[in-house]
Amino acid sequence: MGSKKEYGKREHWSRDMVLELCRFFNKYIMKHGRTSSFKWLSLQPEFEKAINHKFLSDKAMKNKYDGMRKEYNLWKSLKNGETGLCRNESTKQLNCSDEWWKKKSGDTI
Repeated sequence: MGSKKEYGKREHWSRDMVLELCRFFNKYIMKHGRTSSFKWLSLQPEFEKAINHKFLSDKAMKNKYDGMRKEYNLWKSLKNGETGLCRNESTKQLNCSDEWWKKKSGDTI
C-alpha cells in the first residue's frame, strides 16, 4: 500500500461503510477466531476493494475500528455500570437527571 499521507484530512465514513466494516470484521473473526490479531496491512486493501473506495490513509480502517471500540466500551459502561438509568427508545438516548450528568462529566470512564 502506498505511503501517501494527506495531513489534516479526515476520512468520511458513511453509515453503509460502517455497517459493511462490521460485516467484514464479523466474517474475519468467524474465519480466524477471536485470538487472531487483525492484519491491518492486508485487511484494508481487501476492504477497500469490497466497498470500492480508496482511503486517504493506510491507517484509516484501524483508526475507525479503534474509535468504534472506544465508543462501544463507553456505551457498555454507561448501560451496565449504573442503576436507575432509563433509555428513551424513540430517541435512543439515555434519560438521566442533570445531577447524574454533572457527576459523570467529572468522572473518567
